[in-house]
Amino acid sequence: MPSITKHVAKWNERKCLVLFREVPGEPENALLIMTGELGPSQHDELISVIDSDEAQANSDLAQVLNGRNFSDGRIMLQALHVDNLITKAPVSEVTMTPTPNDNVALSDLNESIATIEAGKEADKPNLADTSEIDAINQVERPKQLSAREAEEQLGIAKGLLEQANMIEQDIERVQQQMIADANSKREEAYARAPELKPKPKPGRPKKSAI
Repeated sequence: MPSITKHVAKWNERKCLVLFREVPGEPENALLIMTGELGPSQHDELISVIDSDEAQANSDLAQVLNGRNFSDGRIMLQALHVDNLITKAPVSEVTMTPTPNDNVALSDLNESIATIEAGKEADKPNLADTSEIDAINQVERPKQLSAREAEEQLGIAKGLLEQANMIEQDIERVQQQMIADANSKREEAYARAPELKPKPKPGRPKKSAI
């Protein structure tokens, strides 16, 4: 059974990490980190944190990142905000991918967690600078696809086109087989009862020579 990894998700088929399952004051939105927009160093360091026991034991990624530093010394959560790498997206459009084969709607996950907590407000991270919450709430939709994401999307698109072609070929083969089966049954019926076979339509009369 594949191991489960928390915090990983996709939004419009773009890979991402869920920083906040719900934006403070905006439960219909979530805050994401689009992994394709990260620099190579940031990406590797962030994924290393995601894979850590601390992150996998904590349901709040922001809290974990507020206590970790990038190699340049900056606190991860603050650096992601300063570098404009935090994206706001509708919760209804985000899908968690805890394993390569499993997809869970973030909206369903939030609902389940809310039920378990029996109406209690989930703990929120204490940012070093509380003014960042207001800034985070103003995060906009993502920028243009990065080269890495564009390559991933191209690969997905090619795969979908191949599947479509295979489906069309399968449909054509099935149709041909069905037509052949129908003709075979029709000929068998005529052999058993020749009177049922349609008589050939009379051709046009030959023109008489003048």
